[in-house]
Amino acid sequence: MHTNNYVESWHARFNRVVRGAHPNLYMFIAHIKQEECTVSTTLAQLRRGCAPSKHHAKHDAVDRRLKQAHDEYLHGDIDTLLLLRRIRHVMRVFH
Repeated sequence: MHTNNYVESWHARFNRVVRGAHPNLYMFIAHIKQEECTVSTTLAQLRRGCAPSKHHAKHDAVDRRLKQAHDEYLHGDIDTLLLLRRIRHVMRVFH
């Protein structure tokens, strides 16, 4: 998700799927039905105990690199300035 607000994220994704600011009524209804099927399937999977979908691989890589830099800092392998530089570099890669 690219925003902190799940509703905004859903809305942005739905706009990308619809591909237009003002779809006709039939297209809008078709996309709403498709979204309902997707949500129903996801809820059924969660009720059966399936794990929720994983984050984007890019996010996992950023998390891993930040944790590695933090661990090195805690162990005294790097100083504060180097920690901040690594964080800055990771965040540049992220955007």
